[in-house]
Amino acid sequence: MLSVTTLTSLAIATLIVAAMPVVLYRMAQPRFGIDPREAILGVAVFAFFAMVIERAVHGFMLSQASTMAWLANPRYSSSMAS
Repeated sequence: MLSVTTLTSLAIATLIVAAMPVVLYRMAQPRFGIDPREAILGVAVFAFFAMVIERAVHGFMLSQASTMAWLANPRYSSSMAS
């Protein structure tokens, strides 16, 4: 069970991380003249490719027998034994 302090800290950290791009955009927009449409498009392209790359890496890593053995039992995996 998680303590109230831990849950509160996680909630605050989530809010900060969620607000950071908006705050940075508001600060950078007047200085660099960023068009809102271009910023939104950049975020969408980044998110799309991050998901595609993450899915590809997960698919590759989870198809390896050594990775599956380590995930099943990380402490006693034969591939990591010296």
